[in-house]
Amino acid sequence: MLYSLGALNVARERFADATGRLQAALVMFEESGDGHGRALTLRHLAFIDRLNGDYGAATTKYQEALAGLRVADDRAGEAHVLGGLAQIRLEQLDYDGAEELLNMAVDIAKSCGSTRVEAQLLHRLGEVTLLRGDLITAEEIFRQVTRLAHDDRDAIGEAYALHGLACVYLRRNLLAKANSALTRALAVAKEHGAQMLHARVCLALAELHRDEKRYGLAIDHLETALALFDGLGAARWSARVLMRLGEVNQSAGNEKEAAVAFVKAGRLTRSMSGPLPMS
Repeated sequence: MLYSLGALNVARERFADATGRLQAALVMFEESGDGHGRALTLRHLAFIDRLNGDYGAATTKYQEALAGLRVADDRAGEAHVLGGLAQIRLEQLDYDGAEELLNMAVDIAKSCGSTRVEAQLLHRLGEVTLLRGDLITAEEIFRQVTRLAHDDRDAIGEAYALHGLACVYLRRNLLAKANSALTRALAVAKEHGAQMLHARVCLALAELHRDEKRYGLAIDHLETALALFDGLGAARWSARVLMRLGEVNQSAGNEKEAAVAFVKAGRLTRSMSGPLPMS
């Protein structure tokens, strides 16, 4: 029950509540010798560590979880954990390492018929492809994710795919198409209370409005994104938003506000290792 409640807290993005319950569950699984339960719990705790920017702790937990899931022959869980390890590689700008893990994970998810996990993994593969600059392939992948999520009735997954498509459109300077996709994704995020999605969509909208030189709107979206990321404890994302706030305020001629944002971003990044999230 503690594990299930903690997993529900993770799904609902209540990470502080999740941590306490999952840590208590972990102790009980270890005391009872339940290796599968321990692995599943470590998987969620690793996700929270990754969100907080502690890649070392996240990697250790993911690797321990992976070993336990393989012993338990939990193929869907194995694919999910490989995706988490790939996300760390992606955030460290190791695109080759991320792609290798994701391709392995997608094959596993397909083999066990886990459509939702497959869609999540393909979304990450789309992000890798986007960051490599292969916009045509990235768009194809995000469209595939849209179809899988729609067929699985996964509204949030479909909205994440729309966000991915919008990022492709932004890179291609198709601002009207990007705005349409982001507007639809934002509506889903608000309806379902998906704060991480909401924050990432606001960040993308800010970049769109910055490109349009509508700096006031860009700043509004950045401030919304910052509040959401701060509430989630996603320090790396908060630092990225603060950097954008500084840049947009500079473009708008708000030198004082820009300086404040850059100072706050610096305070956050000094305690971190590795680059900030890119997508």
